Amino acid sequence: MPFGSTDCSLPMVWATEKKKEFDVFMVFTDNETYAGKVKPYEALRQYRKKLNIPDAKLVVVGMTATNFTIADPSDPGMLDVVGFDSAVPELVRSFVLGQI
Repeated sequence: MPFGSTDCSLPMVWATEKKKEFDVFMVFTDNETYAGKVKPYEALRQYRKKLNIPDAKLVVVGMTATNFTIADPSDPGMLDVVGFDSAVPELVRSFVLGQI
């Protein structure tokens, strides 16, 4: 299944369909965030439930600094990052390890 450049839910949808187990999904986007059939945060919730992986996380990195939200800001297992600089890898590492 090819991944589109604007449907940020595709990694979770694919993993759910193929029953692939992942701890973390990372999506890098140009902020063209067409949701497709399901919103990314909904796709992660469905993935967690169907594969019984309640701690699966989602990191979305918008490569341009614009106002966006793809992850659910009320879900501590989802993180939106806007822009990219040398601090982002450490931020993502700390989030994935549950340190922030």
